[in-house]
Amino acid sequence: MNIQDQKKYFGIYCIECTGNHKRYIGQTHENFYRRWIFHKWNLKNNHHSNKYLQNSWNKHGEQSFIFYTLVKFSISDNISNDILNKLEIKYIKKYDTYNNGFNLTIGGDGVVGKIMSENAKQKIGMKNKINMQGKKMSKKTRKRMSESHKGYKKTKIHRQHLSESLTGYKRSDEQKEKCRKANEGSKQKTAKYTEDLIFQVRMDFLNGIKPRDLSIKYNIPYNYIYSGILSGTRWKCVCPDGWREYLELKH
Repeated sequence: MNIQDQKKYFGIYCIECTGNHKRYIGQTHENFYRRWIFHKWNLKNNHHSNKYLQNSWNKHGEQSFIFYTLVKFSISDNISNDILNKLEIKYIKKYDTYNNGFNLTIGGDGVVGKIMSENAKQKIGMKNKINMQGKKMSKKTRKRMSESHKGYKKTKIHRQHLSESLTGYKRSDEQKEKCRKANEGSKQKTAKYTEDLIFQVRMDFLNGIKPRDLSIKYNIPYNYIYSGILSGTRWKCVCPDGWREYLELKH
């Protein structure tokens, strides 16, 4: 599938290392092109949250990795998360990528309901600690990423999906109380969230965690995650390593 076709479809995809023939199965509601670019951006800068995949990339090199689709849907199709979850679980099981591949879980939406071994949890925790130390991209890498994103625009249908997903969302009283307690003692007394919290959310996002999963993990409304924290228009003083480069690519 060429780049133009990748931008027209979403669904279930596979990243395969031809050096050891191991695979990673994933799902995306964004187009395939954007998802593959994000994976490569993390891998090239040694920031990927999946240590197995990162180590293999470091060992075999970019030229040994291929990206292809397993199930594709048009951007205009209204496909539920439940369908994608079931398909992801199906193909992880079919190719046995949980036991003999790069997948750290059996699949499904985000981290909710997934089965993860203690060994995988320890490896992910170790990788997150390494990522928190921060790494900087070279000028050459930033230039390549910038050029790869030039001309990218959200389709009208994509924008409509984003708008509909935010309509009518309200936090429960319990969520409001948790957020209030979490932000007690913030340096900015009028701020709803602390700078440390925003830093962690952005770092997790750079490590590949999806916005909806961030909303669940931190009890923050999805619309604020998407338009307040990840848009770059607010909290401009909070810049984990790689954040400024991400904003340059985004705009």
